[in-house]
Parts: sequence; structure tokens; C-alpha cells
Amino acid sequence: MQQNLISVILPIYNVEDYLDRCLLSLQNQTYANCEFLLIDDGSTDRSLETCFRFAEKDHRFIVIHQENQGPSSARNNGIKNSRGAYIAFVDPDDYVETTYIETLYRVIGDADIAFCGSQKVNRSGTFGLKNNSSYKVSYDMEANYNIWMTKGYLSAPFCKLFDAKIIRKNNIFFIAGLDTLEDFIFLREYMLYTKKIVHCGEILYFQQLRDSSLTGLRANSKIHISKRVFFWNKMLEWEKMHVENKWTYVEVAKLLIALNILLAAKRLNYENFKGREVISSYIDENIWSVLFKAKNNYIRIKILGFYFFPSLWLSIKKALNIIKG
Repeated sequence: MQQNLISVILPIYNVEDYLDRCLLSLQNQTYANCEFLLIDDGSTDRSLETCFRFAEKDHRFIVIHQENQGPSSARNNGIKNSRGAYIAFVDPDDYVETTYIETLYRVIGDADIAFCGSQKVNRSGTFGLKNNSSYKVSYDMEANYNIWMTKGYLSAPFCKLFDAKIIRKNNIFFIAGLDTLEDFIFLREYMLYTKKIVHCGEILYFQQLRDSSLTGLRANSKIHISKRVFFWNKMLEWEKMHVENKWTYVEVAKLLIALNILLAAKRLNYENFKGREVISSYIDENIWSVLFKAKNNYIRIKILGFYFFPSLWLSIKKALNIIKG
């Protein structure tokens, strides 16, 4: 039986210390019919050199260089140049099991998206927190979006196999220029067109934690807060465009992001940022209705912790980060 081509897209920027490991894990995939789109986003280290080294030995590695425009633009470039029937995303500092693509392809069948579990790798190289679920097939979209969001599956494009037809037919792309929560709207836009979800029940993706990662650097930045406010406004625009799909998980996520913005501002003593009044008013007006709609107790506790005990919640988050390594 002929295998469908699967496109794997990597947005690459200054990851020379991790890139070899990532690309080797892709090169050794048990599913052979892949193309690996290496989108170099203007790296200033030896990342591009590493990409070319792999491409010279394996024709499945395709190197595309662009001026630095951020991960959203790099992923969009990968989507536009992809030829596969399915699309997967991998971050270049992470790595995957050799059966990553084969397993997701085997379970997706007639589903619109397949998930797998992930595990964090601490800075010391030891394994950290797991994020996994048992094998599951679902047709109840809204109920299961709440489950997937709670488990963190809707916060990143990795750990998933997407149907390329859905992406191309509906022009689904990442918001270019946005490097904060840039995958949030992409995933929710994609979910609008899904009817069936499947989770393979295995941990196949390993997420590297590092101090110099974009996520780590931006979390303590006033610029990051401004970008989150920009994203929050974009999310409101997106919701207006899809008012017929006003699902609970979107309302919960919108409230959590607003609370997160205020929490980050408090941590940085930057509580007079532009947009604060609008966000604070939104929280005060919507917190109780969202709490009532949220069906997951963990989410309710998280919202209440953000809202009523921000200093305590900051201490808990800091302690958890230390435990994670």
C-alpha cells in the first residue's frame, strides 16, 4: 500500500546546540515517505549550516532560508511550500520518538487530527512532567475541546498530525509577526473544521526546556506583555468572525489570558500598561459567567487563584517552575 507524503515543518532560529538531535530523530523515522521543511528564520549561529549538512545526505530535508520574521512567518512559509497530504510541526530544540509519524498516521484514519502525548526534558537532561492521555476517539467537539485545553493540547502545534486539505482549503495560517501565543488562534481556527479527533495514547514527543528559549525570555519582558495585549485583541477579532461557534473553551481561554496578562504585569511592577483598563473591565464583567460555564474544577481553581490571590498564585507558579527544573 502506497504511503501518503507527510510534511514536517520546523521553524529554526539559533538552535545549533539542539538541532542535530532533533534532525536525527526525524531522519530515523520508521515512516519513510516524509519531507522535512527546515525553515531557517535568519539564524546567526551554525543552525543553517547544520540544515544544509542534513540536506546534502538526505533528499527529504528541504532547506528554506528567510530573513528573520519570527516563528509564525517561518511556519507559514513551510505550509506554503508543503506538498504532503498531512502536516506535522516540530520545534527544532525538541525531539521525537522514531515512531512519531508512523503512529500518528496509523491512528488518524478518517479523523481530522491526531494527537500524541509529550514529556518535558529538563535543562539537566532528565525527564520532567508528562502530558498524556489514553487512546481516545471523539466526535463531541465542544466537550472534548474543554478536555484538550485543560490538558494543554491546544497550546502548541506539535504533538499533532493535521489534515493538509483542511489547512489549504480554509487558508489557515499563523498570525505573522506574533511570537506570543501565536499558535492559539491557528489551532482554534483549525478546530472549527474538525469532526473527529483521535489520541494515540502514547508519549512520542519530547519538549526541551532551556533558559534561552523564546518562551523563557519573553515571559519576563514588558514587551511580551504588550504583545500579549495585542494577541488578546486579535482573539476578540477572531471571535467576532466566528460568533456562531462561541464555545465555552474559547471564553475560558480568553479569560485566562487576560488574567495572565495582569499577573505578568504585577510580577514586573508594570501595572500601567496600555490596555489595562479594558482588560480589567472585561475580567470583572465576565469572570462569574465563565466560572459557571467551566466544567473542569482545575480550571475553576486556576481562575479563582489568578483573580483573588495573585501574589499567592505567583509563588505557587515559581515553586512549580523550580520543581520542573
